[in-house]
Amino acid sequence: MTSSKWTLADGTDYKTGMIIMWIVLGVFVFFTLACLWTIFTIKTIVLTSKTLIIKRPFLLLQKTVPIDNIRQVTERTFKINPTVRWTTYNVYEGKQILIECFQGKSILLNSFEISDYYNLTKQLSKLRREKNNGSGKQNEDLKNENQGYGWLVFVALLTIGLIYSIIKQKL
Repeated sequence: MTSSKWTLADGTDYKTGMIIMWIVLGVFVFFTLACLWTIFTIKTIVLTSKTLIIKRPFLLLQKTVPIDNIRQVTERTFKINPTVRWTTYNVYEGKQILIECFQGKSILLNSFEISDYYNLTKQLSKLRREKNNGSGKQNEDLKNENQGYGWLVFVALLTIGLIYSIIKQKL
């Protein structure tokens, strides 16, 4: 944007045109950084018969919580209700789970971030019940490793298409 020549409408001050250009560029950069932040903070959750694994693949972070280490699991409502000009809008309403560990650490997950939230909570409760009852039955691994990757592929293809169209216009 800054390297291309800008033509202003007749009667428009040069400074005004540059301010508009920088505002448009600033909005673009803001949303680009917000999208990158969202991509970097994507969570992938893997629940096995012995552990709960929370991965952030783009930050190369992984947190492993053994099922035996979970002290308490509580579930409550989760709402996104922004207030604009003294009016509250109901954007999202779902559930939130708080997983408290014995070391005093806690993990907060909600149905807005996790697509299979209800299946995760059901299987986690089932595993905890079996551990508390002393059941020796081994469960198969419950994995959902593809969570969020569909949107990532869509955004990547959209970005490639936009770059291709920009390059094609320049030629």
